[in-house]
Amino acid sequence: VSHFLHTPRSTSYELDDRAYLVDLLAHAKKEGTENEVDEINDSEILFIEELTSTECRILFYLGGFILKGILKFITCAQCKAALLGNPDDEYASLTALKEYVRDGQNLIYPSRDVMKTIKNYEEHFTAVNSWCTDTFFTMKSPLRSLIAYLEEIDKPSVKTCMAHKERIRKMLTAAYARVRLRIHLRQNPSPHFSGHGSKTCAGVSLA
Repeated sequence: VSHFLHTPRSTSYELDDRAYLVDLLAHAKKEGTENEVDEINDSEILFIEELTSTECRILFYLGGFILKGILKFITCAQCKAALLGNPDDEYASLTALKEYVRDGQNLIYPSRDVMKTIKNYEEHFTAVNSWCTDTFFTMKSPLRSLIAYLEEIDKPSVKTCMAHKERIRKMLTAAYARVRLRIHLRQNPSPHFSGHGSKTCAGVSLA
């Protein structure tokens, strides 16, 4: 789990949110509003490797964190129902464990359709990093480039209402991209920033 998030000591996402999963758009809005979006060329990818069960459990927990930031903007009952799952999901064991209180229901359980969507995103994100020559460190605007790429490979499956379908799809894509790039840059510090390991370095890299 530490490969993705700092281990919290209580039943909430607050520690992850405060220390590790900050909003990445602030710097981009100031510095990169006119940057050309680099196209991610996935023609070098020989195959897409499916996530393991353990990786899916971690992604499920991460999906809950992603939904936490989206749900506060959703008032439609149908859309909320389409986004939320339950503790009985096959990948929910890690999230349930991190509740610390049995049946606490304080963390968020993504629906199967949400999980299917972000699993597709994660498998393609991993493949880009494994096979492609260009890296996110060399892109002018990696966040916008990743969002554009994920929108291309997206297979819409979340059964939200027609009125909000496109808006929620874009919110989910952008939220995953922000969180995943943040994690990636913390795991793989840019060679251009030796000895500066942290949020400042990652923020600059995402401009």
